[in-house]
Amino acid sequence: PDLSARLEGFARERAATPFMVLLAAYGALVRRYTGAADFLVSVPITERRSATEGAIGYFGNAVLLRIRVRHCDTFASLVDTVR
Repeated sequence: PDLSARLEGFARERAATPFMVLLAAYGALVRRYTGAADFLVSVPITERRSATEGAIGYFGNAVLLRIRVRHCDTFASLVDTVR
């Protein structure tokens, strides 16, 4: 609970969501292990619209998010870039 509260507080300070902070952390990890400064991350999404409201089943898709860590010298600047 303490870590979650700190994560949410940091996200609030950066005008970001906790998802954005975690995505930035993943980007920093990828940068560290691969050396890549510009890469894509696939994120699953689900969506229901009024046109498909009566349908039964799972409607899932993926969105590609681009992360550029080249000019980020701090984690806070990386969160700002991801935002």
